[in-house]
Amino acid sequence: MQTQIEGKPGALGCVINLDGAKDERARTVALSAAETGLLKNYERTADQQYLPELVGSWSANGVKPAPFGHGNYFWANFAEAVAERHNIPVLLLNAAFGGTSVEHWRLSIRF
Repeated sequence: MQTQIEGKPGALGCVINLDGAKDERARTVALSAAETGLLKNYERTADQQYLPELVGSWSANGVKPAPFGHGNYFWANFAEAVAERHNIPVLLLNAAFGGTSVEHWRLSIRF
């Protein structure tokens, strides 16, 4: 099992990152090291020009899923399980945004 110890826990994938998918149908939009700086601009401006190109990549070990993933967390394994169960390719985007709490979600359901 691949694990990463630093960072904050959660859907971003920092503290716990399981191994990537073995099934190539488990896909994500991979974030390259060069694009990491662009995401800071996206976080600051919400301008979509700073997001990576939507091209599916195998969600293997060491892949950072765009736009906000810092590691696989358990998402690659989840995509792989869905792909195997339904015999389909699966593309997941990591839209986890740091600092969102359950309280934010609870309040949002009232609107």
